[in-house]
Amino acid sequence: MNPRTHFCTVVLFGVAAAMSACGGGDSSPSGPNANPSAAPSAAPTPRPTPAPTPDPRIGLPPGPVARFTIKVRTVDNGSRDAEPDAQGRFVVFVGERVDFDSTQKNAAGDICVWNGSPTWFINDRDVPEDTVSGVVLRRGSSQPFLLKLTMQGTGNFSVRSRIDGVDSNTLEMRVRTQ
Repeated sequence: MNPRTHFCTVVLFGVAAAMSACGGGDSSPSGPNANPSAAPSAAPTPRPTPAPTPDPRIGLPPGPVARFTIKVRTVDNGSRDAEPDAQGRFVVFVGERVDFDSTQKNAAGDICVWNGSPTWFINDRDVPEDTVSGVVLRRGSSQPFLLKLTMQGTGNFSVRSRIDGVDSNTLEMRVRTQ
């Protein structure tokens, strides 16, 4: 007999002896659980079905997109605003997280339906998520209309975007140490 089997046998024998000494060793089934070997089964908890994400275009005026603009949405989750320098570049600092937002509008100036998700460009390159490009790290985002960057070093870079063949404005950024 291996040591583990021997230990289990001793433990079970000790439990049975203790139950018998306390009046719990009666082997005749009675009461609502007449079959002690049948474990009570709990009804399986139904898993909620997640509601489908509604199409965010529902209810928007029709396109096509005629104008597309981007802006600095937040610096370090709203801790401060990015201020432009004398050359018009937005100044941010190494280590800061900067989120950019975009808005598409039709010829009437209404936020409208679009066809494809925006493509974001850093220094005129379509940079994949979770990639360092120059002085920035492009982080992932579940929202295609937001670009999330973390400043990795000092220097200048530009950001722009395109949706449905319409280019946005270009934002010039300057990253400094504090």
